[in-house]
Amino acid sequence: MDVLVSHTEMHLFQFFVDKVKWPVMQYKVFPTHVLWSPEDGMGIQLWKEDGIGQPKLPMGVLNPFPFRLIRGNDELKACKKENFISSGILKYIEFWKLGMSKDNSYSRVMGFYVIYWESILELLSRPIPW
Repeated sequence: MDVLVSHTEMHLFQFFVDKVKWPVMQYKVFPTHVLWSPEDGMGIQLWKEDGIGQPKLPMGVLNPFPFRLIRGNDELKACKKENFISSGILKYIEFWKLGMSKDNSYSRVMGFYVIYWESILELLSRPIPW
């Protein structure tokens, strides 16, 4: 089983769907490394397997985690003050809604993402509790 190593260092990540339609991740231990890990090129599977051998993907509306104190909260306060985070999320939501207005199958898939990220935006509009 492949695992992420040196997780306290800065990494680069790439996420993709492999040949058998499974979401996987590869990473570089350092941004300057040439090769992606795991080096076999297969990637680390991101989801558990369901009863028929397919990835067990999340379904439905996800509940966002509440804010809590984290290290480096001064940086978070500065980003929130400048509204960088909210404006970036809003751009994704607008993009998804545009796609949803043009394609019903896209709408079925992305509708949950829009609901989730709109709830995150609502949480970001609240005062930080510290």
